Amino acid sequence: MRKTFVWIVIGLMVLGIGAGAFQAFRGLSGQQTGVNTALSDTSGDTLENGSAETEEKPAYNTREQVYANAHPDFSESEVKRDIRLGLDKPLYEEAGTVSDPDAVDVFVSKHWQLPDGYIPADLTDMQGVRLREPAARAWEALQSDLSEAGIPVYLQSGWISADETESLYSQAVEEYGQERADLVFARPGFFDSNTGLSVDFGLEGVEDPATDSRYPQIVDAAIRHGFIVRYKADNEALSQTAAMPVHLRYVGPKLAQELTETGQSFDEYYGTQ
Repeated sequence: MRKTFVWIVIGLMVLGIGAGAFQAFRGLSGQQTGVNTALSDTSGDTLENGSAETEEKPAYNTREQVYANAHPDFSESEVKRDIRLGLDKPLYEEAGTVSDPDAVDVFVSKHWQLPDGYIPADLTDMQGVRLREPAARAWEALQSDLSEAGIPVYLQSGWISADETESLYSQAVEEYGQERADLVFARPGFFDSNTGLSVDFGLEGVEDPATDSRYPQIVDAAIRHGFIVRYKADNEALSQTAAMPVHLRYVGPKLAQELTETGQSFDEYYGTQ
């Protein structure tokens, strides 16, 4: 079901994106740091007996070293994580293409894209929107459990085609400018909603589900059924996307539980693989 631009923008700002994204549309702009720092040389220390001991340095490749020089406070693991995520590159430039777009844990960001022309083969209709089969069945079970608990959630959006994404993104850029639009939207192939594994949900009778006392219960149930909150306020630096409390991403129960237990975001997890 096609969602209009007005619905997406206003709906996300009112129901989903929270304070982080609201501030984004009021003036927050992303910053891309240019890296022009020269590579540092490894020096050695001389011991009292005259032998030389080479100071241990992290095992960086050239790209990692440039990034490390530009971020001297970052640990080795943080440097390697950010390079894996592509955070040293401008958005969408020199992006990687995911190798298995049909995997339920496929990682899509503004530096990792789906193959050109990718359309999930197992899309199915679910309450007026389209979802991949695993996400549809998981949502059905999640909604049933929450209904029994007296929490009436409903689907607002699911899979969005590349053509619709292009239209939404272009309109957002025209109205808000690219930097601000990129905080909520993404180009075709880079948009999490292109996977068919993500949903935006609403809560009957509630304007902003994230402020409702039942929201933590919704999230806990979502995790049990294999969903995570894809974009959180404390992870914006890595996801490069404003917080969206009602945007759930299906990754499977095992990984959803693992991320919850370790406290990792999906970006942190992928950046360490």
